[in-house]
Amino acid sequence: MRDVVIALMPALVVSTVVFGLDVLRVTALSVVSCVVIEYLIQKFMVRGATTVGNWSAVVTGVLLAFNLPASIPWWIVVMGAFVAIAVAKMTFGGLGKNPFNPALVGRVFLLIAYPVQMTTWPLPVNGSFDVLSGEVAAAALLCGFVYLLWRRVITWHIPVTVLATMAVFAGVVAMCSVSFDALPQAADGTCSAGYKLGYLFGTAWRAGIFHVLAGGAMLGAIFMATDYVTSPITK
Repeated sequence: MRDVVIALMPALVVSTVVFGLDVLRVTALSVVSCVVIEYLIQKFMVRGATTVGNWSAVVTGVLLAFNLPASIPWWIVVMGAFVAIAVAKMTFGGLGKNPFNPALVGRVFLLIAYPVQMTTWPLPVNGSFDVLSGEVAAAALLCGFVYLLWRRVITWHIPVTVLATMAVFAGVVAMCSVSFDALPQAADGTCSAGYKLGYLFGTAWRAGIFHVLAGGAMLGAIFMATDYVTSPITK
């Protein structure tokens, strides 16, 4: 779990540079809330040994924060942390027994309960406008992926399969929606089969890359789909 936190740090740095100190505010609040809520539940309800030292609550807090806009109100962050830890994790018996990824459960709850706040993305502080959909740190997330592979925390199979499948289906959908009417025509009004084929593959390639690099795909594939508890444990 500590290695996962380390692997997420490059993305945290890039996000802070892009969106400012609000990123650190949301992340710190999310992490503290997750840790405190888990500790209180174990201390006063479960009345067993506390397990916040295993860093799993910290991981949940960071991943939840990475699914939230940097401008989101503080109380929504706390509510998401409560749902992630109290409902999605501790209700089922704690780490190792939860059927769903806690951070994703928290995100889904907040998206349903507060759709406006969850889809209102702040403008980057550096003035660029190509990151309003959310994900901004694909290269940093890939650095984290390499680190986790090097530390043998995860294997390549799940992330590569998720991203490759997404790219293939996005490419197929893009090719099915292509219209050849706007393509350059020959003198006789036709368009060569080779040119059409190249255009189709180019369209598929661009669509696949776009969907892999946008919308939080890498964050989900690398850091959530590989969750030990909720991912396959056999080949």
